[in-house]
Order: sequence, then C-alpha cells, then structure tokens
Amino acid sequence: MVGTVRKAAQESNVSQLRLYVDKTNERAQKTYQKLGMHESHYLMYEENIK
Repeated sequence: MVGTVRKAAQESNVSQLRLYVDKTNERAQKTYQKLGMHESHYLMYEENIK
C-alpha cells in the first residue's frame, strides 16, 4: 500500500508523505523506519471538545 501511495504522490508532484502514529506504538514506528521514513521535527497538539 505504501508503494502505491508513494507512486501516486510522485505522479502528482507531492513533496512529502506524513503519517501520524501513537508515541507508544513502537511496532508501527519500526515498520515506518524500515520503509525509509524518519521521525519529523513536528509535534502535534490537540484538544478534545466533546
């Protein structure tokens, strides 16, 4: 699936792919690293309003 998304992004001149992953989900983080992705310098903030 990642390969398909990468290809579509490249064909559309998209410069980045970004995934959000829970800080405690080490399995997913390792998977993304194996796919060539790296941790970014962005932090995400959110507020639950309901």
